[in-house]
Amino acid sequence: MRAVVLTVMMIGLFAMPGCQRSEGRYLEREVTAAEVVGTWQMNPASVQDLRDVGYTGAIDPARERIVLHADGTCVFDTRPPSVVGGGRVVPKEAVACRWKLDTPPRQMLILAIAGNRASTVHYLFDESQDGRLIVWQYIDDPDAWRYVEYLKQ
Repeated sequence: MRAVVLTVMMIGLFAMPGCQRSEGRYLEREVTAAEVVGTWQMNPASVQDLRDVGYTGAIDPARERIVLHADGTCVFDTRPPSVVGGGRVVPKEAVACRWKLDTPPRQMLILAIAGNRASTVHYLFDESQDGRLIVWQYIDDPDAWRYVEYLKQ
């Protein structure tokens, strides 16, 4: 019996380095509405993550934006990760939306997209090493650590 337990433990030890885990990148503080109002532009580093999941369309991160207004309205002028994650090329169009902040501990920015692309998109928050606020979303499997990120301009 002891040999069986030891064998199972050894297999587990050798298998663990190959296991991935979600990065758990969540902002530890509460974000205020005043902090999110403005123009958010795609982080250029997100383009490689999009390519890694098979997206082949042209992406200019400087033209991928989310604009949040103080009155709770917004313009969603980018592609949602749920569309790009499948590799399908879709035309980009600016659509109207409404936004709100969820409550901590895993606070989210929630966008209600209007029009033909009606949906709800959720972004989480993080901060860069230099203290800039980031809104982000997983592109696909959280264990793969691939994100679409936007930085406030």
